[in-house]
Amino acid sequence: MRRWCKNPPKEVCCMTMSPDGRYVYCLGQTVFVFDRLTGGKQRLPAMGNTVPFVSPDGRFLGGVHPSTSGNSMEVTLWRIGETHEEIIPRVKIRSQIPPFYPCFTADGAYILLDAHPLNRKTGTPVTQLWAVSTADGSARMVHEFGPDEHIWHMDSGPHGVLVSIHNREDSVKQQHLLVFTALDQPPRRIDLSLASPLFNMAVSASWLPDGQVLLQYLQYGQETGIHLQRVTLAEDVILLDSQGFVPCKGLRMVFSQDGQYAVMHRANPNPPEPEKDTLIAVCRTDTWQQTFTFPCEYLPDARFSPDSQWLFIDGEEPIMEPRESWQ
Repeated sequence: MRRWCKNPPKEVCCMTMSPDGRYVYCLGQTVFVFDRLTGGKQRLPAMGNTVPFVSPDGRFLGGVHPSTSGNSMEVTLWRIGETHEEIIPRVKIRSQIPPFYPCFTADGAYILLDAHPLNRKTGTPVTQLWAVSTADGSARMVHEFGPDEHIWHMDSGPHGVLVSIHNREDSVKQQHLLVFTALDQPPRRIDLSLASPLFNMAVSASWLPDGQVLLQYLQYGQETGIHLQRVTLAEDVILLDSQGFVPCKGLRMVFSQDGQYAVMHRANPNPPEPEKDTLIAVCRTDTWQQTFTFPCEYLPDARFSPDSQWLFIDGEEPIMEPRESWQ
């Protein structure tokens, strides 16, 4: 295992990286920046528990954290560089809880995030999609979901924004995929029950580099795992291309940018300690052969760097594993 810096702050719990691989961003009581070229370390002026995320074009670092009042969240934007200057006034958006899926649009023009403000008439939160301009910090609501609709997953890519939703907390029998090709236009709504017999399972949708979409259907029961479907989006339906089943734990798999590897949670058949009953597992996507495992006590997030050269594993002591150790 390679430590990602010589003296990591103890409170750091997760990481992300700039697309060129130079800067590593770490979430702790603030946001730490590690320059892998110079070895320098910088602490950004940010509130505690700020979640960092990077624009695909490598220009911006975004951060979202809950406000001290507890009923809103604050969005911060930095320009990536040696100084990481803060370039827009901080934006506050009403929300009872932090966003689950903050990200940038593919061109870096907007920060997208889910907000959950309280409906004052019903006393329950509603779910909204917001966009914050990276040019001037202006914020606007893009879409408000139905009262029983909940976001299961969101992904942004060159072809638009995919939002997987289901209609009740205790059931996933009614699921739809919303496709936003432009933020100033209503989304296309695709009924997933028309696409697959697996529609009653929780589903995540992600863009593939060729413009197709990968659906991940989560299956619980005697055999727990994920059904994969590679599909093409037509006007209002999904055209199936291929499918398969991969045994694993957790909500979804995460794929490397080059598509050659996937990281997931799996049951540990021989735990070194009783509490370490889970493995972080890396598999090749052509054969699904397991190439790397790491025992853990719970289900920490794991993901690949934008250049597909590093594996990040979150935790009390985050790990940054080079490609040669898991390929």
